[in-house]
Amino acid sequence: MADSRVLTSLIAFSLLVLLMLSGFATAEVDYADKHAPAFTHGHEKRANYGSGAPYWMSQIKRQGKVAYGANSSYILWRNVKDYGAKGDGITDDTDAINNATADGFRCGLGCDSSTTTPAIIYFPPGTYMVSAPLIMYYYTQFIGDANDLPTLKAFANFQGIGVLDSDKYLPFGFSWYTNQNNFYRQVRNFVIDITNMPKGRGACIHWQVAQATSLQNIVMNMVKGTPGDGNAQQGIFMDNGSGGWMEDIIFNGGGIGFFSGYASSRVTVRM
Repeated sequence: MADSRVLTSLIAFSLLVLLMLSGFATAEVDYADKHAPAFTHGHEKRANYGSGAPYWMSQIKRQGKVAYGANSSYILWRNVKDYGAKGDGITDDTDAINNATADGFRCGLGCDSSTTTPAIIYFPPGTYMVSAPLIMYYYTQFIGDANDLPTLKAFANFQGIGVLDSDKYLPFGFSWYTNQNNFYRQVRNFVIDITNMPKGRGACIHWQVAQATSLQNIVMNMVKGTPGDGNAQQGIFMDNGSGGWMEDIIFNGGGIGFFSGYASSRVTVRM
């Protein structure tokens, strides 16, 4: 009989703990829901964007070489500050970042694809102001500090299709790459901010890509509003393409979070 009472007490206590935890979780979601856009639900509040501790990926020794690369001095890991970017929230860092990306005769205009000139473009913590798109060459990873997310912020006079551009357009509708063959891109650990721009234009990312591509751990801040009041800002503008992976994406404001246009198929999203 005593054992039965003990077992009953343990079960009751366990149920109480579960109810308490459930209540805390529900309260957290309820709080986030109250501060979320209308007609949406199930949000979880993200308290901060990283611990601020040193990011392991920026600390390890760089000793890798490009497989099958013909240039023994080719630089695989590029820290944008080594190319002159300031990240001080004032300086225009557009050219410095694009120089870091383009260094080494990489696969850009006139090169439909290549696997011999990859690059990791690393952004330490900071606010990087830009006035034109940051061009992602073929086989490029843009990686921010995961413990203190860097911000890519557009000036009010920013001109271009998006803060990040995975496939640069040319006159008469042509572009650098064939969109269904635009492989090997990754963007992770960033805040992208276009709130300085007029609400009638602007996108955080022009993501015209195909397979082996991903967007991860990105907060996109846009002007608040809806298309009904003239807000044309977009988080992800994917006019066409084929495939990709997306996870842990937060859209704040904007008229459209994710625009997926013609032939933008086989996109996998984890909520």
